[in-house]
Amino acid sequence: MTASSGPLSRKPMDITDRLSSTYCETKTP
Repeated sequence: MTASSGPLSRKPMDITDRLSSTYCETKTP
C-alpha cells in the first residue's frame, strides 16, 4: 500500500479505514 499517492490515496484509505472499523466492530463484541 502506498502512503502518499496523491488525492487518489485519500479514497482507498477512507474505504480501508471504514472496512477496518466495521471489521473490528464485527470481530469485537
